[in-house]
Parts: sequence; structure tokens; C-alpha cells
Amino acid sequence: AKALDSDDRKVFSIIINRQHAIKKAIQIAKDEDVIVLTGKSHEQSLSRGKKEYPWDEKKAALRALKKKQSL
Repeated sequence: AKALDSDDRKVFSIIINRQHAIKKAIQIAKDEDVIVLTGKSHEQSLSRGKKEYPWDEKKAALRALKKKQSL
């Protein structure tokens, strides 16, 4: 990994949809990068307003990895 100089610019994105965020992180990751998914892996659902949606973070990450590998 390369150390950042104080002049290096950092670019951030905010992606509200967790599935899209995981997909994007995996798409742009290089071989030496590490992606850390935190906070939802133990949960079985995501809340959006008053609704609960099924969620499996491991499956979401594996889908994105498989898609990247097939390119």
C-alpha cells in the first residue's frame, strides 16, 4: 500500500443503497485493496422507513464478486 502525502486528495462517495454500495466498492477495488463491510452482516433484514426487507450481506458481497470475476 502507498502512504498518502498530505497533498493527496481523497474522494468519497455516499451510496444509500447498501447493495449498490457493496457492488461499487467491489467494482472499483484493485487487487491490493481491502474492502471492509461493517454493521449489517449479522442482521437478516434492512429497514427502509416502516418496511423490513430480507438481507444477507455475505450473499450480496459474493454476488458482486462473482459478477466482477466474470468480466
